[in-house]
Amino acid sequence: MKQNSPQCRYIHFSITPVQQFITSGRRTRDFWAGSFLLSLLCAVGQRSITHAYRGQSSDELVFQSILPEENQSLVDAFVDKDSGPQYARLPNRFSARVPIMFDRKDAALVIHDIYTFWNQLWQFVFDADVKTRLEKADFSEAQIKQCYAVWQRQLTHYWDIQWVITDSLSSGVDAMASRKLFRAHVASDEPEPGVKCNYFAGLQEMSGMTVPRKGISLRMTVVQDFWTQLRTQKMTDKTIRLEHDVDDEEMLSAVAYFKRRFAFYFEYFSASIGDISRSAAKEESIGWQHRITNWLFSSKNAVKQLESPPLCLRGWSLDARVPSVTYLSAVDWLLRIGQYIQQAQDPELVACLKDFVRVGSDKHSGQSRYLKHFQQQFSDCLGDSEDESYAICQLDGNSCYDFLLQAEMNGLRGKQQKQRLKEKIAALNALKDKLPNTLRSPDSYYAVIALDGDRFGQLIQQHMNDSSHVAAISQALHDYTGKAEKTVAQHHGFLVYAGGEDLVALLPGAYALNCVQQLHDDFTESVHKRFEYKPTISAAVQFNHVNVPLMRVLRDVQQLLSGVAKRQYGRNAVAIRIVNQDGMQQQWGTQWPDFFDQSQSRLYRVIDGLRRSDETTSNRFLYQLRQIAQRMNMLDPKRHEVDHQTKADNYYYVEDHQPQMLKSLIVSQYLRTQNNSEQLRTTDLAWLDDLYRLCEEQTKIDGAHFATKYFNPDIAFIAKFLSDKVNCRIDHGTHEQTRENGDEGHEGHE
Repeated sequence: MKQNSPQCRYIHFSITPVQQFITSGRRTRDFWAGSFLLSLLCAVGQRSITHAYRGQSSDELVFQSILPEENQSLVDAFVDKDSGPQYARLPNRFSARVPIMFDRKDAALVIHDIYTFWNQLWQFVFDADVKTRLEKADFSEAQIKQCYAVWQRQLTHYWDIQWVITDSLSSGVDAMASRKLFRAHVASDEPEPGVKCNYFAGLQEMSGMTVPRKGISLRMTVVQDFWTQLRTQKMTDKTIRLEHDVDDEEMLSAVAYFKRRFAFYFEYFSASIGDISRSAAKEESIGWQHRITNWLFSSKNAVKQLESPPLCLRGWSLDARVPSVTYLSAVDWLLRIGQYIQQAQDPELVACLKDFVRVGSDKHSGQSRYLKHFQQQFSDCLGDSEDESYAICQLDGNSCYDFLLQAEMNGLRGKQQKQRLKEKIAALNALKDKLPNTLRSPDSYYAVIALDGDRFGQLIQQHMNDSSHVAAISQALHDYTGKAEKTVAQHHGFLVYAGGEDLVALLPGAYALNCVQQLHDDFTESVHKRFEYKPTISAAVQFNHVNVPLMRVLRDVQQLLSGVAKRQYGRNAVAIRIVNQDGMQQQWGTQWPDFFDQSQSRLYRVIDGLRRSDETTSNRFLYQLRQIAQRMNMLDPKRHEVDHQTKADNYYYVEDHQPQMLKSLIVSQYLRTQNNSEQLRTTDLAWLDDLYRLCEEQTKIDGAHFATKYFNPDIAFIAKFLSDKVNCRIDHGTHEQTRENGDEGHEGHE
């Protein structure tokens, strides 16, 4: 069917807000839950259209033309609750081909189905979780209603669902852009009362209290009379105790609490949408839309009343025990300890590891699917006992870091809790004392990677003139998503979102670059073979210290992708950033063709070169590298400040840019740092050519890429960081994980 067929139209849906909903939170699970819920609502909208028009058209199966297409695993999971995806697989928007009679009233029915599912879900969680706990804590009916009123106020109309109907698919982008200029979803002008949520700015925490007790502040009243009472209620079901899921200092709005807790109850949930009763709410639903839709996309045909049977959508079992950033940071350290123990065959070391795992495990958490695959890897060194190997899947990630344990202990007052932390610190130190120097400190950085196709919408508009192109695009993206899921798992990562050509994942820092390189290859293999126009993909890799707030990290990585990789380096690019506790330290990017040379990354060869140099040599060389570039006036003044010493040494300062002289000085300076004559004769300097090539600042003007006159030494410091701080695994073109011979010898769950 041609996309401009007079027998069909196109409807385009968008569900917002996105970034605010996803990134507002503290834990990895908050981020994952936001992405998953948005994907889920998009799937409900697709199901609503597909179900309503099934069998209504005599032409091709128009309801199969949905972009992105309905995810089959989601469709199956809605029917069979024993299976279902564990991460977001759809974006917050979709387009669908619908019959010519489809008009604004039918669009309102789809919106009604989405809201029906959403409202039934949060009400189910409130009844099963909050209401049950409040009743056990002897809260009055009035207090429970007060809490429910906050949930109802914050969640009932939380989403702004925008839509347009067009006669062609290609006109949908411009039409949606125009639609966004007219806001139908307007937040209340009145500020919410009471104490505010830790994460959602402006939203009241969910107790609903507005009057303090006599003699204390409203905040302390809320903590003592609501949150302390709520957290201490124990339930007999399989869900985690709330005191281990909501921290002492956290006061959550209904939106934040729902994100944190819904996964424990989703498998028991079911909702009925698409039934005849929705017609009664049709006119009310229309009121959610701005009147501009009346004249922009009015129907020329009489409304056809759809009489479809109700559709029951069921939840499925979700892995609510997602890995924390501290566990992700420590994964490589734990794996290397396991490998070392199997080689050393030291019974005392095995005993120390068992004690460390026993003391550091969170007995109140369930077993995570992500962590379960570590159970087999540690069963050999922890013994045959299933309980002992199971404990590694409950390990508290914070237990691997003495500075986190000490900070936590400094903030506690209870003797029992302090004693527990002292035991964790003692067990950690005992384990470290038995390990070689190369294994005594776990990596304190993890990585967030984000990938997005470049101008993929243009590919859809230019090549999707008939249904055969729909199938080609859908199959290409399906292949890529399948490969991406396996690639992230192979690199010990946690996949948060993979829908279409977009992907977000968290990984141990040691495996991040290998993973993003393989994901680039997966995209190329899946998409290029199907189209003459070869789409590209851009990537962002941000390494973050475990103490950097996750909310900030998630927002920064999107800016790194869109603002740096795509805008500054002109798409088909990769951007890398390091963020420590004080903020951004280094940032660098380049085009993929410049990042790779044949089968291996140039950056990997630079890392190898720095590893072959001794610590003193490599550190001194890097700082002298920056000074040389400063004195030759080849640092971009917008990004690098010239230090005082360079300004004083005017006789070294060069007005004209001389890149060849700079290259010669870099090689000479490195050779000067090699004090040992024997080492000098055997030094391989090829990696210095790669370093210089990577340091050449790239830019894009009028669509053309070229090297500027500037020199960016940040990549040298990034290479040193990857070598020392995250023990970057070097992929030598075969995607096998290898390590230098010298490396031989917060919660794990939420």
